[in-house]
Amino acid sequence: MHEGGRVMSCPMDRRQFLGCSMAGGALLAANLDARGALAVVEAGWPQPAPAKIHAVYVGRTGGIYLSRPTEEVGRLKEYVNDLAQRLGDVEFVGGEFVPETAAAEVVKKIADADAVLMIHLSGHGGAAPGDDMDQIIEANKPTAVFSQPFSGHGWMYFPQWQKKRKKVVLLPTSDWSELDRVVGLMRVAPRLRQTKILVVRGPMG
Repeated sequence: MHEGGRVMSCPMDRRQFLGCSMAGGALLAANLDARGALAVVEAGWPQPAPAKIHAVYVGRTGGIYLSRPTEEVGRLKEYVNDLAQRLGDVEFVGGEFVPETAAAEVVKKIADADAVLMIHLSGHGGAAPGDDMDQIIEANKPTAVFSQPFSGHGWMYFPQWQKKRKKVVLLPTSDWSELDRVVGLMRVAPRLRQTKILVVRGPMG
């Protein structure tokens, strides 16, 4: 399997073969864009429902010392909305700000979502948002946490979720394109749930 000009070798052990196959499917799904969805429509196939991802912004903004400026939050929201347009089969819902909106209220709303994108803004300027984020993680939805540098010291505590085997991917980076990658992967599971496989001749070999 080729990835960015590199060759990924897979031993033919059954378990590893299946693992490589799943990885290849995830890479393929992550690199599909709106053109794929358009081709499905033009071919007359029924269009699958978009993956529903609940976005939530956690932390402090505004005029508080060391908080994220409001205009940056606006640019982030614009980037996320544009990402949905570019992918074509993703719908972002929610968009609440915590703690302005209670985390418990957000948890109630994410029950119908396929995944959660949690953007950590800042832990400065008041109580740290760790407890609020814990509540959302405990909802047990596949979750990605995007946290830019200088957004506070929360990054020290986020790995505990992975140690507890929670369904979370951590993105401690200032590279917004990482959002493209993780959202592309988040839609794989919903697509698989909508996929039906027809075996014509039955199992062979």
